[in-house]
Amino acid sequence: KTPSLNLDDRGMQKSLYGEYQANLADSTLNLSFGLRGTRYGENNYLSPRLGLFVKVSEEFRLKASWSIYQQFLYQFFHEDLYGRSYPYWVLAKGDPRFPVTTAHNTMLGANFRKGSFELDAEFYVKNTNNLVEHARTLVALPDSFEYKFNTFQGKGKTVGIDLLLKKSFPHYDTWVAYTLSKSSQSFPNIANGRWFASPNDRRHQLKWINQYNWKKFDFSLAYVFASGRPYTDLSKLSEKPPTDRGTITPESRLSYLDDYHRVDFATTYSFRIGKTNVQANLSFFNLFNHQNVKYRQYIYSFVPADPRTGQTRPQNTVQGLELQSLDFTTSIGVVLRF
Repeated sequence: KTPSLNLDDRGMQKSLYGEYQANLADSTLNLSFGLRGTRYGENNYLSPRLGLFVKVSEEFRLKASWSIYQQFLYQFFHEDLYGRSYPYWVLAKGDPRFPVTTAHNTMLGANFRKGSFELDAEFYVKNTNNLVEHARTLVALPDSFEYKFNTFQGKGKTVGIDLLLKKSFPHYDTWVAYTLSKSSQSFPNIANGRWFASPNDRRHQLKWINQYNWKKFDFSLAYVFASGRPYTDLSKLSEKPPTDRGTITPESRLSYLDDYHRVDFATTYSFRIGKTNVQANLSFFNLFNHQNVKYRQYIYSFVPADPRTGQTRPQNTVQGLELQSLDFTTSIGVVLRF
């Protein structure tokens, strides 16, 4: 049976923030330093932030930043007896079981802008400590073994690069944003501390935005792409004996959702009625009605309860549950400004 987590639903947080900015070397160097002090529970926390901008030329700039963040309200996942994962928002206790989550962020980047053309690039690393998950100590189909749950504490890392390319023409703007990233996590008591893909890992993300202005009309067309996220595929465990989570190979039970594709179109017509400015909006979300999977979960199937004992026995089969993202959707609106 799952023990009660005895989580707090109230907490007191007091914060104070200050920032200093300096322009040096005839404004070719901009330095900013910020410090946030937080009192949470019986403990004090400091969150420094450091930013640096260097003007190499009129068109080219370098930038860098480093910061520490604490998260006192965060999301953790509970995996129940049947392999279903549920996210919960919890308040950190500041103790070893539910500690405050801490993230160290580092960014290095550059920006080039000339006329109507702009190119921006940022390389970033995010290290997170005190990730918490609640799950069974044994991983397999429910059978006759004893179900024990444990709280696992670990760390996460996200490494990536963001690219932005923008170009403006008369009446027309277009820009492309691309992210290449890898998000992973590690728990000392899971897989002997090996790193494996985190639930929010998306290797590739792309957005292409187009805006065109013609007389009183504004048109926009956007394309969104993202590679599929990992999810726990319990069908891969249907014939395997119970395995201790400390030695399990996470990749052996992970599958990936299909890639995400979406095209949106919107138009706005602006006019006046007397002294009132009016905007009539028409938008089409997911224009081509692409069937994107938002969530996929496999659960164990069971035979009906035995009327003599009242017990339910598991079968070595699983059933799939799938949730689709929003289909093709039309929106119409009017905005009045007096």
